[in-house]
Amino acid sequence: MAVLGTALYFLFKKADWATVFYGTFGRLLQAGLIIFAYHFGKEFSNLYSPRWRNYLIIFYGAGILAVLAYAGYGTVTHEGGYVETIFEFTDAERATAVAKVFFVLLMPGWYGVYKAKR
Repeated sequence: MAVLGTALYFLFKKADWATVFYGTFGRLLQAGLIIFAYHFGKEFSNLYSPRWRNYLIIFYGAGILAVLAYAGYGTVTHEGGYVETIFEFTDAERATAVAKVFFVLLMPGWYGVYKAKR
């Protein structure tokens, strides 16, 4: 136990704890979004009797959220409506981030619809 504690001390002593905390918080937030998308798909799977319409609703919902993420990527809005660019990005970086948002919401949502119909 003491050896493990000493080893962890030397490994962690120069860690950037703000990055560790916010990175962990970000991963938990992503997991929460995945769980939310799954339960959203499962709960709203009975909205329409043809199953393909439920899949289409999840597709549109994920698409709308992806478009909103694309519009706000890399910016922050201050009081008074002033929009500030936080960091510069390329179109490929922006498209990659938005594709991640889209598929992270789409796949669990579709799986929720699938599981609810079974």
